[in-house]
Amino acid sequence: MSGWSKKLLSKAGKEILLKTVAQAMPQFAMSVFLLPSQLCQSIENLMNSLWWGGKGQNSKGIHWMSWTRMAVPKNFGGLGFKQLRAFNVAMLGKQGWRFLTRPEALVSRVFKARYFPTSSFLEAHLGANPSSCWRSILESQSLLLEGIRRRVGNGRDTLIWDSPWLNDSQQPCILTERPPFMPNLPVEFLIESGSGHWKEEVVREWFLPVDVQRILALPLGTISDDNWYWEGPSQGAYSVKEGYRRSVGELTVCPGFSKWRQLWRVSVAPKLKVCVWRALRDILSTISSLNSKVIVGVWAIWKARNKAVWERQVP
Repeated sequence: MSGWSKKLLSKAGKEILLKTVAQAMPQFAMSVFLLPSQLCQSIENLMNSLWWGGKGQNSKGIHWMSWTRMAVPKNFGGLGFKQLRAFNVAMLGKQGWRFLTRPEALVSRVFKARYFPTSSFLEAHLGANPSSCWRSILESQSLLLEGIRRRVGNGRDTLIWDSPWLNDSQQPCILTERPPFMPNLPVEFLIESGSGHWKEEVVREWFLPVDVQRILALPLGTISDDNWYWEGPSQGAYSVKEGYRRSVGELTVCPGFSKWRQLWRVSVAPKLKVCVWRALRDILSTISSLNSKVIVGVWAIWKARNKAVWERQVP
């Protein structure tokens, strides 16, 4: 990045360069390995310095906004940059998703035989003497647990108490505690064989009213096998985009939401859009903004010091 010429790039040009080059270069490594947090922070600091830097080669400029705030999507008042750590975990989540949805693949069979032979990826542990690749992929386990769900077909491969199979975004698992004497049965045990209906008497006897209501409201499809799906607008399949959104947290629509959407849809030069964005965020280099940064006060002290030293004028 130090070799890029700041003098020839506007703020909009720097934005494109950072998104298409600086953020794209480590993506292959991010899809397999978890980069150290310190490295991600250093890369973000370099990108932030480049974007806010002045025209000179060594000019740092004033950082009017932190990288975390700039990494907010454009429709929510940011510039749509990536938080590298969260993006790294979201990319690793793709590998975990493959372990769950493509168990017949060679890489899935190798990792399962080595690290979770008697369970699934969601119940896997680090184990003894793990490889750096497995240690990295396991970091995405908590992310997948937040958004992955089980679609019940015949109920044979879904456990009643351990699988997230209820149609509830907040609590997809059974709340009723499993009796100590009862084995962890599959959901198939709650379904009438051949009819495709719930065993209502058994459900009402075993579970709390809140679970009874959620179970009986769940439609059944006894023809197909049980399968995994991702809760979100991605048609049931996990995507890095959806994983990243969940990793950084859901953003609520703010009062100025329409303002930002209209700004980025205007058909003008990108550098003008960035200038308007800075004005709306009150981060232009105006006198009032500089005063808030105490820059004018520091300049006045520096000027008074020079007069006292070189011109013998005491203010």
